[in-house]
Amino acid sequence: MISPTRTPFRRASALAVGGALALGGAFVAAAPAHAVPNETYYVYSTAGFATADGPRYSDGGVEVKLYDLDTEDLVGTTTTSPYGDWSFSDVVDGDYVLVFTSKDYWYPADDEELLVTVEDAEPEVEEVLLTPYPELGGGAVTVTGNPVLGETLTATVGAYTGANNASVTPDSVEYSWGYSRGESGDSIEGATGLSVVVPEEAVGAHIGLSAIAEKDGYSPTITGGGPEALVSAPQKPAAPAPVADSSGLAAFLAANYAAEFSSEAVGLPKGSLSSDSTYTAKMDWYSGDSFVDVYAYSSPRLVGTFPVVDGVVQVTLTPAILAMIGSGSHTLVYVGQSSGGVQSVALEISAALASTGADITAPLIGGSVLLVLGGVLLVARRRKATKA
Repeated sequence: MISPTRTPFRRASALAVGGALALGGAFVAAAPAHAVPNETYYVYSTAGFATADGPRYSDGGVEVKLYDLDTEDLVGTTTTSPYGDWSFSDVVDGDYVLVFTSKDYWYPADDEELLVTVEDAEPEVEEVLLTPYPELGGGAVTVTGNPVLGETLTATVGAYTGANNASVTPDSVEYSWGYSRGESGDSIEGATGLSVVVPEEAVGAHIGLSAIAEKDGYSPTITGGGPEALVSAPQKPAAPAPVADSSGLAAFLAANYAAEFSSEAVGLPKGSLSSDSTYTAKMDWYSGDSFVDVYAYSSPRLVGTFPVVDGVVQVTLTPAILAMIGSGSHTLVYVGQSSGGVQSVALEISAALASTGADITAPLIGGSVLLVLGGVLLVARRRKATKA
C-alpha cells in the first residue's frame, strides 16, 4: 500500500480517449494486462483545485507524486505552477496513483486515492478537491516602543492553541518585520527576530511584526501586530538644492518621475500671484516622509522645510517669500527628507508695484476738495457783489 507522508489519497476518475475510469471503489488486486507500449504519454491537469464549497482557484507550490499502482514505485515528482496546473511526461500504459502534498490542505478529505489509467491516450485529470487544515488559535502579537526613526521596537507573541482549545507548541515560528502604506509596503531586510531598529524606509508607514507558526496537521497560521501610529522622523537641516540651476531641472524631475503640477492643482489661484498677498499651496504627499524641503527655481532658493500632516505638505507663500523668489515664471520643487521623493509645481509671480516715498494720495484728495470749495466761495462772493 502506498503511504504518503502527510495527506490521504482519493480514488477518482480521469477520462482517456478510448477508455473511461469509474469513481470510487477499493483498489484492484492487480493491474490489468497491457501490451508492451509503443508510445509514452502525458498525464496532466489544467483545472487546478477547488474547495469543498465549490469556489475554484489556483494553488501553486503543491507537490504532486505519481506512483505505479502495481509496484508502488515512484514514477515521478513535480510541483504545481502558480496557476495550479501540472504534468508528467513519458508515462507508459498502466495504472497509477496520484498523491498531492501541501502544508495547507488535504487532497482531498475523504481518504480515497486518485487513480489514473493510461491506455492509448493522454489522460487529463480534472480539478482536485482540497480541504484546508484548520489554523492554530492564539499567537497574538504585541509590539512596544515608539515608532520613530532609529528607535527600537520589541514584540511578544502569545501562546498558541489547537483542537479543543488545547495548548499547542508550534513546530516552528518565523518572524518578519515589515511596513505598509496601504497599497505599498515591504519586508525589512534582515529583520527576522522579535526586535527591530526602525529604518528610514519605514518613515510615514505603519510598521509591524508578522509571525508564521507551523504545526503538523494545521495550516500555517499568520498573526501580526504593530503600533497604531505611523513611523515618524525628526526634522533634519535642509539639504542643498538638488540641482545647481534651472538648466538641469527638467532632467532631474524626469529622473525622479516628478510630473509638474499646475498652481490650481495645489489650491493656488489661476494666473499670477500678487507679491502683496499671502497664499497656501497644499500638495498631497505619498512618499514616506515626516518633513519635505521646498526650493524655488529658476535659480534655486530654499523656501523652507515643511511637515507632512495627514498626507499633505502645506506651504505658506508670504509676501516676503514671494519677494525673495522674485517675479516671473518659477517651479517649486519638493524633496522628501527621508524618501527622497520629488514633486513640483509651476507658478507665476507678478511684479510688485514700485514705491517711491510717502503716500501722497490723501493730501491730493484733500487739496482737490479745498480747491473746489474755494471756487464755490469765490463765485458766491462775486454774485453778492453784483447784487450790491
